[in-house]
Amino acid sequence: MNTLFQRLVLSRLWLTFVVLGLSFFAFGAGTVNLGRLFMANAQLLGEYGWQAVMDGALRQLLELVVTGYVSVAAYVVLKTCEHRLSDWLGHGASAHTAAVSKSEPSPASADDRGAQPH
Repeated sequence: MNTLFQRLVLSRLWLTFVVLGLSFFAFGAGTVNLGRLFMANAQLLGEYGWQAVMDGALRQLLELVVTGYVSVAAYVVLKTCEHRLSDWLGHGASAHTAAVSKSEPSPASADDRGAQPH
């Protein structure tokens, strides 16, 4: 899965950006009320016990846990895409600076060449 994700998504910057946006929205949608729903579910189970379990509170709790894990997975994808794009931006700027410095001689190197005896 890791190699497939790298080959299909991370190798294409535009697709990395699109997946970053999608994972951002998935993470946000999954976590927007997750804490509040966990607290309400725990309160329901605490107050009504077995009757709440019979009415589906335990299933709802499991669904909340799954939603939490899916949100964490979306966050990991978000951070992976962010790292790839940040790395590209950072190395792109340093590669440009290195290319410019190689094409223009520095003042120290020009002085050194002129000071050498023939």
